[in-house]
Amino acid sequence: MGKRKINLAIIDNHPIVIEDIKKIVEQGFTNVNTNCFTLVELFLNSIQKKIIIFDIVLLDITLPDINGILLCKKKAT
Repeated sequence: MGKRKINLAIIDNHPIVIEDIKKIVEQGFTNVNTNCFTLVELFLNSIQKKIIIFDIVLLDITLPDINGILLCKKKAT
């Protein structure tokens, strides 16, 4: 049985940044599932519904809908 894949979330409002990070991760690691979000709302919906449990979150601090630091402090309900 192989190793469990790591679930990575990339949250950034710039699609080009997301694509570049995703490309770097996928070239360097074979055991990572990359999930990309341009809206915090979609990310929060995903974790609240437990669609995916993320092991690592790469988060932009300056997002248009919420500050990344505030998002880190936000409790998922």
